[in-house]
Amino acid sequence: MPSCLRFGRQSGWQSGWQSAWQSTPASAIGRALNAKHAICTSIHLQRRPMSRPASQTSSSPSSSSPSKPSSNVEFLYGANVVVPALEHGRRRFVRLYIKEDERFGRLRMRGDGEAVLSGRIAAGVNLSSIEHENRGLMDLAVSLANGREVPVKEAPTSQLDRLSGGRPHQGMVLATLPPRVLGLTHLGNCDLDGVDGQVDEAEHATETLGRRYEIGTTSGNHKRMRVLGSRRYPVWLMLDQIVDPQNLGAILRSAYFFGIDGVVVTERESAPFSPVSSKASAGAMEAMDLYSAANVTKFLQESALNGWQILGTDINARQRDCVHLDLVKYLPDTLSEESDSSALASPTSDTLQQDRGSPSSSRPHILRIGNAPTILVLGNEGRGMRQSVSRQCHAHVLIRQGVERRDDGRSRLDSLNVSVAAGILLHELLINT
Repeated sequence: MPSCLRFGRQSGWQSGWQSAWQSTPASAIGRALNAKHAICTSIHLQRRPMSRPASQTSSSPSSSSPSKPSSNVEFLYGANVVVPALEHGRRRFVRLYIKEDERFGRLRMRGDGEAVLSGRIAAGVNLSSIEHENRGLMDLAVSLANGREVPVKEAPTSQLDRLSGGRPHQGMVLATLPPRVLGLTHLGNCDLDGVDGQVDEAEHATETLGRRYEIGTTSGNHKRMRVLGSRRYPVWLMLDQIVDPQNLGAILRSAYFFGIDGVVVTERESAPFSPVSSKASAGAMEAMDLYSAANVTKFLQESALNGWQILGTDINARQRDCVHLDLVKYLPDTLSEESDSSALASPTSDTLQQDRGSPSSSRPHILRIGNAPTILVLGNEGRGMRQSVSRQCHAHVLIRQGVERRDDGRSRLDSLNVSVAAGILLHELLINT
């Protein structure tokens, strides 16, 4: 029978291959098959998934599975954000990306499953002090990630640049879920004398104990708080529609530095607590509880009814409702009997339409910071405080301009950046008084 009937029609390359095969010595064919087997075995081993140590497969409240990252994963970048985030552990972490660089040593896995930098330094490379510092920061970040069982992966610079949006990352990017933001409805009464039975005698003996208060959440629960530092009363910041993430971060940085008890932002039309804001805060955002309020007007009203004095920063407020910052130190420690104490109890009452206190008073009757629970309100970068919010304030604290300049009919620069104003206000209100 003809070969074409037994095997079907053969193409040109098939017949050529068959003739070449038949003319090739058996020893050469054997060597080729052995080489092919070796190559296939090597590829199989390289593609074989690495088994994860038990220490990395265990579940942790601060880490999530990196195999299926959530669609809302954020990427924190830079040592001054990544390190505080890993230290405080207020987020759920996905993975830490470390720059792949032979100068600092390649990443390796120890027997216990921890990732470490091998410490191999390429010969002839002169490391600067900055590079030595980066090496130490990367070692610290990897160590903190190990402690929280966060997977660590080396990545080329191009990938880190992409994850950080082209912003400076210092060789490390941390993939995380967004931070938790607690919705608030009001700030509650301050309990200066009440100390619950759960506090031991050592704590009760300290001067800072007993200064407690509650905050109301949108879920209907109340969270018990304690005044930070040595102040007698808490001080909070209310940010009315701050839309620039750089400003938000800078304000959070100042608030953390000066020991503010809490910062509340508007739920809508406000800059998010994003990686950009965290970077601008130099990592302070990663060490703070974050709060928001859906209805700022109602939030301030209910807080005022609980005894909080509300200080605004509206430059368009009535003059009799304003006090210059350099005069705050002369505010009284307590309200006199002749003054209208109800001015602090209800800022929405009719007292807002008339002078507070005695007719001879030239200042609004408010107390110095630290002698009453206080909320300081900062307005939007462009339009300032909304009128509905400004009307809830017992008084407005203004920064006096040093020299009034006029640019020969051109536009005047007569205002401060809101984050700069926040730093000045907090220093003068909390330190100089």
